[in-house]
Amino acid sequence: TPYMPKWGGIDFVGEFDGSGLNVGLRIPLTSDYRLGLGFTHIENLPDFSEKYSAKHPGIILNFTMNVPKGVSGLPGMPGGPSPVPDGIAGPGAGIIDSTLMAADGAVTVLRDSLKLSRHQVRNLATQVSLLQQKSVSLADSVKSLNLEKNVSQKNINRAMRHLSRSLRYFHSGDYREALQEVETALELNPNLALAYARRGSIYYQLGDPQRATINWNLALQMDPEYDDVRNILKALHENRLKTTSFSRDED
Repeated sequence: TPYMPKWGGIDFVGEFDGSGLNVGLRIPLTSDYRLGLGFTHIENLPDFSEKYSAKHPGIILNFTMNVPKGVSGLPGMPGGPSPVPDGIAGPGAGIIDSTLMAADGAVTVLRDSLKLSRHQVRNLATQVSLLQQKSVSLADSVKSLNLEKNVSQKNINRAMRHLSRSLRYFHSGDYREALQEVETALELNPNLALAYARRGSIYYQLGDPQRATINWNLALQMDPEYDDVRNILKALHENRLKTTSFSRDED
């Protein structure tokens, strides 16, 4: 209603509950206090003096007060404690509230741990993939080394056969053929000290001591314990080298 608008106005309520008509008023005394006045079964109000019955008219009076907002210590209000679930009150409510907060913190920590674990699992999967790639690469390298080793061994065997032929040509005095066999052996394996020693002996027999000396020195560099070649070089330096000095080279 438009009456007393300063404090919210007078509220008028009317209802019919199936057995009678009820009306009520809510009158503001101040902005925080209200007086309620109600009448039930007002249609029987003229019979108020008669004997009481279920449909007898009645008067209801109540008083309401608005609690100021922000009062400290009231549940649900700013500055007050957290709301307590229905049916829980007393000192145990604070313990339950603390337990719930601790459980929430534990769940948060567990969630973060799971995220970290998933990240670590992804890193491990990446590392495993890299290790597998390295393993495959290493296996290929081993196969390649074995193949090279087999090829090298075959080349050594072939080179030694050519050196054996060169020795036969050398003893028969066919130094050109002997030299050709040595060159073929060095093409198959350029790291044979015996081949350089043999070539030095052939060049010496062909009358080329300079080339002979070069090849003997190469043989000694590849095999520092090649005493026969060292003795040949020493004899050459002392100018006492003879054909019979090629003892090891001709075995």
